[in-house]
Parts: sequence; C-alpha cells; structure tokens
Amino acid sequence: MTDKTFCVLPWLHLATHPHGKVTLCCNADHTHMVSASRNITEHSVDDKRLTKGDRFLSLQTDSVQDIMNSDSFKQVRKEMLAGRMPYACMRCYREEAQGIASKRVTENANYPHLTAQRAAEMVDADGAIANVDLEFVELRLGNICNVKCRSCNPWSSSKWISDHNKMREDHPELSEFIKTHNDFEWPERQEFWDDLFERTKNARVFYINGGEPTLIKHHFDFLQRLIDAGRSNVRLWYNINMTTMNQDIIDLWRKFETVQVCFSIDDFGDRNEYLRNPTKWSDVERNVDMLLEHKDKLDLSITQTIGFQNYYYLDDFYRWAQSKGLVVHYNFINDPEYYSPLALPKEVRKSTHLRLARTLPQDKMHLLISQFESAESDFALLNRAMSYTRTLDRLRNENFAQTFSELSKELSQYVSN
Repeated sequence: MTDKTFCVLPWLHLATHPHGKVTLCCNADHTHMVSASRNITEHSVDDKRLTKGDRFLSLQTDSVQDIMNSDSFKQVRKEMLAGRMPYACMRCYREEAQGIASKRVTENANYPHLTAQRAAEMVDADGAIANVDLEFVELRLGNICNVKCRSCNPWSSSKWISDHNKMREDHPELSEFIKTHNDFEWPERQEFWDDLFERTKNARVFYINGGEPTLIKHHFDFLQRLIDAGRSNVRLWYNINMTTMNQDIIDLWRKFETVQVCFSIDDFGDRNEYLRNPTKWSDVERNVDMLLEHKDKLDLSITQTIGFQNYYYLDDFYRWAQSKGLVVHYNFINDPEYYSPLALPKEVRKSTHLRLARTLPQDKMHLLISQFESAESDFALLNRAMSYTRTLDRLRNENFAQTFSELSKELSQYVSN
C-alpha cells in the first residue's frame, strides 16, 4: 500500500547542502551520497548502495528542475508510488516499525493536500515532475562562516579550513578537505536565486542555515524580492550563530508572516567562547537581547549542540536560557563519535544526571537518561576525544582543563597522558 511508503518530500521539497548537492531530506541515508540527486550509470543501476560513476547534480551547475528530476529522485518517486521502500529512505521506515513518528509521517501531516493519488497525477511514467513547484526549501547557504565551532568542520565553516589542515598532521584519520569547482559558491550565483524564485511560487517554509546565513547578502535580496512580489506569507526558519545582528535584518524579518529564529549557542560565558571560537559572549548576549525586544513578532529559541564537553554543564546553560525566557532544543553530536556525550565514562554520566535532575525538567532528563545513561564506558573513545582536544587546544592557544575545570578533574582518573 502506498500509504505505508509514500512521502511528500520528493515532490515538494529541496534539501540543499553547503557543498551545493541536494538530497531527498536531512534524514535520508547520506552514506556514499545515495540520497543525493544524481544521474545513474551502469555502475550503480543494479545496486542501490553504490554511487560510483554517477553524475551528482549541483546547484552550482544545474537547475532546480533538473535536480528534482534526476534519475535517483525519479526512481524514489516511482518506488514509493509502487508501494516499495526506497533504500535511501529506510531510516524512516525502521523508526515507524519501532513505533516512532518518523520524519515521513510528520511531513505527510504537514502537507496533507498532497496525497499519494495527487502525487501520482503529478508525475509521468518515468517519475518526472513536469513543473516543479516547491513548498518546503532548506537552504544551507554554503560554508562561509565567521566561527569555527568545535563540533563543526570545513565543509560547513570556511573558518575551519586552516585548523583542519593542520589537525591532519597529528590526526590523519580526518578526511581531506578538497574544494573543487567552486562548489561552495553557489549561494553567490544570481542564476540560482532567479531559478529558486520561479520554483517557489507556492512556498510555505524556507529553512535557512549555513555556514552563517546572516553573512550571505544574496539571501536577503531574495527575501526582499519575495516581499515585493507579495509572497511574504511564508515561514522563515533560521539557525544563526548570534555574532552578527542589526536592525535592518530585523526590519526585513518583521515583514514576513512567521519568523522562527533558533540561536546556535552551546554553553554559557567562556565555555561558549571555547566551543564556538572566536565568538565573544558579550556580543552573543547583546544580540540575544536585541532580538528579544522583538519577541512579539519573532519566535525565538535556542538550539544547543551537545557533546562530551558541555554535557556536564547543561544545568548552567538551562538556567541562563530560563533567565531570558528562551526554550532550549537539544542537538546531540554523534559524528565524530568521539565528541558524543557517550565519550564520557558511564560513572560520570550517571553522577551528572543526578545533579542535572535538580534543574532540568522531567522531559529533558528522560531524553538524556534514555540515550546516555546505560551505555558502557568506552575509554578508547574518551582518549581519542582528549587527544583531539589537546591538539586543537595547542593550535588555538586554548585550555580545556582551565575552561572546563570541574569536568577535567572528573575525567583525570580515566584519561591516559
């Protein structure tokens, strides 16, 4: 039955990535880029897990229409309508089998007008859409960024490139960053914005991320163009690093129907400066306060990226967020795995939970305990985490033991010198 396999996203959604490639969605399988828009060759036609030899379409060189009608995307649409589960989408189907409301289920509920029957009418026998009309667009606007967060990499932050190349001398396991064909520069192409404008006449949501989107002037020009065309009845949804803000940006946002701004802040004070180098806490807090003056129009919250370093201090940060009247959403690091909270010894995680429970609400404690309480200690993982941390500390003249002194003392008995 198609209702068990159908998802609206391959019909109305564009999920861009900083390097210019497009995937079915953020939850799809990115291994070997199997979920990417690509034209299939004989190397991969018989095995859905292979992509070698395929031509990957890119926003730097290809139109939105061609990207949405690539061989791989057409194949997914045909499989869904035939009641089959596309290989790249198996995460959602597995979650549903476990009783979890998957992204497929959530997005189908968000766009109930696009039924499987209507979707079938929109495509030809090959799975192609004659006239692509996007309703949900994710814009990860290249890798231009002014911050080099500990949880990030050069594929999402240009500021990271130099440190990454130096890190590889001591950590050759790190992937080599190779910038080719100006693949991160597509947000500077006026042709892309013109094309997107034509393909979003009925858009409902623009999710805007980076790099750091407030540094990309072209996207503000695009927003003004939407306003001028009477198309401001959309939801803008941002993740920004809170280092740059001005009244002109706020005035522009206030002209849209709904604007949701998620602050990417990972900790309080000097710990945030360490995790999100070279931000200054005074700048971050000033920009937070500036936006809070417009909470009548802007939907404001925090997305906290959590790894082994700031996990110990979640209560401190939660108290600060509460003082600002801000909700905190959690984003846990799992790649690289040695930055995950699971790098902490089990005993440290359990004792941390006992302390956090005095401050954090029950739903957040349930989330933490269910994901991180029972896993056994992995001391090899912890030592990899600390080795990586020490190398980056030397490069940036920073000091984990000084900035995270309480956690450093807890870990000293477990870490090899």
